[in-house]
Amino acid sequence: MASRDKSAWDEPPDMPVGHFVSGDVYTDPDIYKDESEKIFAKAWRFACHDSELSEAFDYRVFEQDGQSLFAIRGEDGVVRSFLNVCSHRGAKLLDQPAGNAKLITCFYHRWTYDSHGHCAGIPRASGYSGGAVSKETMGLREVRTEVLHGLVFVTLDDSVPGLTPFVGKALDRFAEMLTGQPLEVFHYNRVVLDCNWKAWHETNMDLYHEFMHVVLRKTQVNAMPMKDRKLVVFENGHGGSGGALKAAYDGYKGFAGRGNDVPPLPGMGPTDFRFINLFPSTAIISRGHCRSY
Repeated sequence: MASRDKSAWDEPPDMPVGHFVSGDVYTDPDIYKDESEKIFAKAWRFACHDSELSEAFDYRVFEQDGQSLFAIRGEDGVVRSFLNVCSHRGAKLLDQPAGNAKLITCFYHRWTYDSHGHCAGIPRASGYSGGAVSKETMGLREVRTEVLHGLVFVTLDDSVPGLTPFVGKALDRFAEMLTGQPLEVFHYNRVVLDCNWKAWHETNMDLYHEFMHVVLRKTQVNAMPMKDRKLVVFENGHGGSGGALKAAYDGYKGFAGRGNDVPPLPGMGPTDFRFINLFPSTAIISRGHCRSY
């Protein structure tokens, strides 16, 4: 096909409206603004793993839709989450990605907060006497938090339904893998992708994508017929592998026997591969042989 000039490039496909996706959904700032307000601000989103908060007062800082938050385990064992912002002047409370703090102290004016989000201390509180500022009224902004299969989720909307009805059956095939044996986060890595959020999720759902990688082409594409490689869409927009995809590791030099040296993850075989995208922004990818002791 010949190259196109600007007019031809801008011409929409010769297809009925609704049969193709406009490129505007990846680039239009107004669309993204609507997505931020109507999707990200309301959906349940992954924060951290329960094992990262194994002891009382362990905390983990994370980001959701441009806002810094943190989850912390109280002395009562309950995991709670808060905006990572001091109630006084809006300064950021916690800078480290993780740690342990019985009291959280703001660097700016040394206000302190406990693991329940209560304001525990205001230096020279007498200066506020007679006004509306007091320890009783200046607690942190708590964010709804729930834990499912050891995964900690939060939502910025106090009115949406709970996590379990939101997830539905999307994690059923991962339940045994996530809970059959104790899991521990042994490495944390942050990568910022300069792309629209939908492009990332489409890559995870794209079986065609496998043909573009030599390792996947030799270990997965030929391991089972494409007709058996099913994608399932669940309620609330979640989607992923409908069954356990298979890998043939003997098809790639150096991979022979991979996964036979240690038991596979609970509920999975050593050549199983599963993935799920939890709408809107969480991807879980598991291979049966990926296990450490």
